[in-house]
Amino acid sequence: MDSVKNIFSLLAAVALLAGCAQEKNKDANQSMKINVTHKKPYKDAATEAKEIYQACASCHAIDGKTQALGKSALLAGQTAQGIEQKIRGYKSGSIDLTGNGPLMKVQVEELTDSQIVAISKYIETLK
Repeated sequence: MDSVKNIFSLLAAVALLAGCAQEKNKDANQSMKINVTHKKPYKDAATEAKEIYQACASCHAIDGKTQALGKSALLAGQTAQGIEQKIRGYKSGSIDLTGNGPLMKVQVEELTDSQIVAISKYIETLK
């Protein structure tokens, strides 16, 4: 009977720790969120896209050659059309390619249509 109590105690501790980790990750995700609410005037869409991509680079690297959280496809080498389709899917919540869908939804939810097009074109230049 004591072994059953110990197992339940262990399971309760694991559940508690998992909940704490989720909250910590939620806070971390918010701090890395793409900031598109700025009202800075940009010379052109490409300049704005390059600045917005800096938030993406924290997981995908500045050159787009890193798997985000060790799971995602590399951004470098993808077409603008493919990137745009994925960003729109993440924004709507309709895709979750590698288990990062909810995280990506938060990241892209405030991007405007023109920003999605611009950042997709910028990412296509990463080789």
